[in-house]
Amino acid sequence: MLQLYSALNRWNLCCPSDELTFELTPVESIASELAGEAWLLCFDEMQLADFASTRLLEGVFRKMLESGTVIVTTSNRSPSELGVSSFGREMEALDSVTSLVGLLTKHCELAAMDSEKDYRTYQKRGKETYFSPLTPQTEKVFDEAFCQAVGRGLRLSSVSLLVYGRRVIVPVASENGVARFTFNELCRSPLGPADYITICNAFHTVFLEDIPQMSIYQKNEARRFLSFVDAAYESKVKVFCTAPSSPDELFQLIPSDDPLHEDKMHIEMMGEMAYDLELTQLDLKSLGILTGDEEIFSFKRCISRLKEMQSELYQLQKHRRQAFLRT
Repeated sequence: MLQLYSALNRWNLCCPSDELTFELTPVESIASELAGEAWLLCFDEMQLADFASTRLLEGVFRKMLESGTVIVTTSNRSPSELGVSSFGREMEALDSVTSLVGLLTKHCELAAMDSEKDYRTYQKRGKETYFSPLTPQTEKVFDEAFCQAVGRGLRLSSVSLLVYGRRVIVPVASENGVARFTFNELCRSPLGPADYITICNAFHTVFLEDIPQMSIYQKNEARRFLSFVDAAYESKVKVFCTAPSSPDELFQLIPSDDPLHEDKMHIEMMGEMAYDLELTQLDLKSLGILTGDEEIFSFKRCISRLKEMQSELYQLQKHRRQAFLRT
């Protein structure tokens, strides 16, 4: 998706005048270019998290399919379930989802790959990279791992990376591709997916300190952490981290397996806020703020990936930079 947005931004920069008339819209032009480069598009882990991405994806897929492109995609959701929990009752957004779903069901053959087993957790364990709980001993081992990764005689410094015309600060970085952050620096700063991909392209190893348990009150931080883990996983970055709890216990946003259990305090709190702000038509369930299924899928995938990062197979893989425009 970042590549699509980058291409759209490049198109707008090259053709800014409203007075010019083109045979194709920007989205159609980008889709035609992609279709000309490859007849097969493999699109992994499709999810519809926001309206803009849905509209863009629908336009690109439509033009590529018209051009004869074959699309193979994977998702945690069947086509009919895509975006259901992300947009609530936004009719314009739901219309885009319906249109995209129609394209997928018409042109793609659905293959259900149901499985109760997470094969990432069955891999041979590698060296320790996730240090929990937080104790003087685990912090000492974490620091020793950092020193070993950096090596002797190499200078540590703060560096800045250029992303879409602005600077992203890496507080501690070595000359041999190792970076170190606190959770506050990496996930409580206003960073997005492009920033995390840039960081993971620049560094083959990242040390991350003090990952907290995240509840409803840290929803933004949780989303940024998800984006970082996704970027690190795709780039095969070696991630060392400290946390007070295991990966399974990081996200308190995941609802209980007991369908009768609900956090009434949070519901009451949101209801009181809605009343104070005179939002009388606010539908708490449609907000997805407590039990958004798309987020739950993302949290569970993040937990699974954190576990896989501790496997020998993952740690043996070479650093792989992701290609996208960031200037």
